[in-house]
Amino acid sequence: MWLEDQGHRVNHKRVQCLMRTMGQVVLYPKRHLSLANQAHKLYPYLLRSLAIEYPNQVWATDIA
Repeated sequence: MWLEDQGHRVNHKRVQCLMRTMGQVVLYPKRHLSLANQAHKLYPYLLRSLAIEYPNQVWATDIA
């Protein structure tokens, strides 16, 4: 912390109080940033009802 580097002993609560008094706001990512875009089509999972009984019966890939 910059204040500690300058030789001042402060804890995070004091810094938070001072920042609130000065009207400074910490910027950080808010919640719900990874919601799906409603315009993108969702494709159904076609293998849900298939009984996979032996190796190499089903192959899958992920195309990004």
